[in-house]
Amino acid sequence: MLLALMGIGGVVVAGYTQGAKKDAEHVRFLHNKRVLEEAKQALLMYAYRYPQTAAPNIRGPGRLPCPDTDNDGIPEPLINNCIDALVAMVGRFPWAANGMNFYDIRDASGQRLWYAVSQNFNFNVAAPDVINSDTIGTGTITIYDQTGASVYDGTAAGVAAVIIAPGAPLARNGVLQDRRVTNGIDDPEDTTADTDPAIVDPTNYLDISGGLDNADFINNNAVDGFILGPVDDLAADELIVNDQIIVITVDEVIKFAEKAVLSAYRAAIEDYQQKIWGLATANYRYPWLDSYDNADPLTQFDADITAAAPAPVIGRLPSIFANYFVTNDNDSQQFITEMDLKMNVDGHPVEARAAASAAPDVFFKANGDLSSSFNSGAAFVGWVWDGHDSTPHVNSPNDGIWEACPYVTGTEEDCNRDTAGNFKGGVASDVLLKVRKLDFIFNGASPFEFPFASITATPLSYTPPDVANHATVSAEYTDGGAGLISSVIWREDDDFQNSFTEFPLPNNGVLTFDGADTITVGLRYYPELPRWTWRNRWHDMVQVAYSSALQPGGDGTCSAGFDDCLTLQGFPGVVNNDKIALLVLSGNENDLDILNTALIDGAVGLVGAPDYLADDLAAIFEGENSTPDLIFDQRPANANDVILLLE
Repeated sequence: MLLALMGIGGVVVAGYTQGAKKDAEHVRFLHNKRVLEEAKQALLMYAYRYPQTAAPNIRGPGRLPCPDTDNDGIPEPLINNCIDALVAMVGRFPWAANGMNFYDIRDASGQRLWYAVSQNFNFNVAAPDVINSDTIGTGTITIYDQTGASVYDGTAAGVAAVIIAPGAPLARNGVLQDRRVTNGIDDPEDTTADTDPAIVDPTNYLDISGGLDNADFINNNAVDGFILGPVDDLAADELIVNDQIIVITVDEVIKFAEKAVLSAYRAAIEDYQQKIWGLATANYRYPWLDSYDNADPLTQFDADITAAAPAPVIGRLPSIFANYFVTNDNDSQQFITEMDLKMNVDGHPVEARAAASAAPDVFFKANGDLSSSFNSGAAFVGWVWDGHDSTPHVNSPNDGIWEACPYVTGTEEDCNRDTAGNFKGGVASDVLLKVRKLDFIFNGASPFEFPFASITATPLSYTPPDVANHATVSAEYTDGGAGLISSVIWREDDDFQNSFTEFPLPNNGVLTFDGADTITVGLRYYPELPRWTWRNRWHDMVQVAYSSALQPGGDGTCSAGFDDCLTLQGFPGVVNNDKIALLVLSGNENDLDILNTALIDGAVGLVGAPDYLADDLAAIFEGENSTPDLIFDQRPANANDVILLLE
């Protein structure tokens, strides 16, 4: 009986021990699950913030840091540690990366996390340059389940990154992992680069199961992926893989990148509105857009000025994809635009215009200089007239104050005025005017450049758009001794009515453009999108839609439920037919209607990039978003359109 009781007691103790062990394992699992999810969220936010924190205006969102291979928390930028397809690329989680905003997180065994990133998503400059909605399925990391079956195939559609909680030391092929440190302690406060093999060698932390080794990962290799733990050796009754892994899929990275793109568009539009209209939001209007079926590239600045009532104004947002009048590390994208010129020489305020070229040739250089569409030696004609004095008399105008003949046609007709000084155009003036014709010759490099350092007007001058015109931005330059204009020759007609002749003869002379004189240069102005939206082809995927009441010249107020406000479906229980403006971003190219072959803009953009621009919205979006009406859908069925409500 005593032996029987002892046997029963042993079973009870063993059962209790096994239960306590399982409870402890579950606690460790939950701890690791939490820290892995925290690290994953930090990594995705890094991808979201990447353009602002790591590569302003150059590379877009969706980039992930390289692993940390010397245990200091800082990612390694070296090629052989991050993107070389022939070298193992697993290291510690880079919690101290610039823009990560994280902390030195540890797993349940007190160890720092481990990490690997796909070569198509890392931040190394040699990595592929385009990340957008169309990079779905381009991860290069293979994942196996506990049975060794492939879950994600790195040669076809792997994951973007993995984060690993290494757990307590185990035996690798019969040899216990050695984490003893000889040159220091793996202290949570230690951010000094380490060389001790016990710390930097992944085989001391990551596990192996048969031919699948978590410490020997090579990008784009179906064999060298990661196996999910736990894995038991049933024959030996021991745990051989306790690596707890969380994956970051390509789809998850792209979703964060899409949110960052829409946020960048919203910020650019809001900045545009404030610069154009001031801070009074009631005055805000949206810019004219490139229609979705316009085959010309955005850089031509040929947005359509087309009233669209009651349908919405819908299209792509033109931009030069770099800030105007701002020095940066790259030349801006070249674009097509006419250039308004206002020269003031010795009291002669002249207005002229340089016509747009047929090809993009205007851009801001890396040092901020504006490279124009005309060359050294270019000649321009401007007209001024002698304005009325305060008490008109028989010889009026004759007060010696020259006024610009506002640029309309660029000819003498711009000076045709009535007795009140109003432009008449095409009809003889009923008063004698003094009119001067000024011929300017520009002097400088070819193409002619306006030096950034000579800008004197602060802030810049903005002119709002209207029903017939685009917005413009102007900057004032001084000569500063640079000799921007080599000569100014004037001829005068003291008896001008509707045609110009030099009268009386000779009635001409020469003016000198010097440091006391100015040139004001004006260009078409649109929201200033970051350069990376063009480099990564996001601008092909985003359409802007707004109520026709908010177009330039509109009354600014749409009426809910009538024929001018937008309707955004997908918000049950709330008013959804009173929306003013929104952004729609398409998903990957598989969303394009394969039956529609009328995609356009094939020669525009990066070589080999897919074409999103179509003469039919149904080739880009799904559901209600695919028709150019007032109705949009936040969550169209069987689709991945992404919508951001602006107002």
